[in-house]
Amino acid sequence: MMKKLFLPILILLFALPAIAANTVEWTPDKLTVTISAIDSDWDSTDVYPNGMRIFSIRFHPGATDNICSIEDKNNGNVKHFFVKCADTYDDRWEPYPEDRRIKLYLDFDDTDDTWTAAYTTGCSITIQLWKNQDD
Repeated sequence: MMKKLFLPILILLFALPAIAANTVEWTPDKLTVTISAIDSDWDSTDVYPNGMRIFSIRFHPGATDNICSIEDKNNGNVKHFFVKCADTYDDRWEPYPEDRRIKLYLDFDDTDDTWTAAYTTGCSITIQLWKNQDD
């Protein structure tokens, strides 16, 4: 009887925890990225190390009071995109000028004294870039 219990207990003791991973989908031209199933941080410099020229950012909430906070990679106090949505139909969209590169960082656990970023099932972020990313 003890031998039969030993193996399942051993497996439970050494089971690896699930690793969090957003669903990140780039278009073939690398000019649009959609992030969904948001459950961890995301760093734009993984694809564009020198930053990206952002055309727009759109947040589609999954529930009431979803908060999206996208900060500067080098200074978390700078928020390049920050919205709190009333409900799942309250999509937020923001255009950006073409003149500078931005290093975006999605801090999944971003928080301060009055709010904490909140991403629920069904929410997504779509970032569109200007075509002149290489110059």
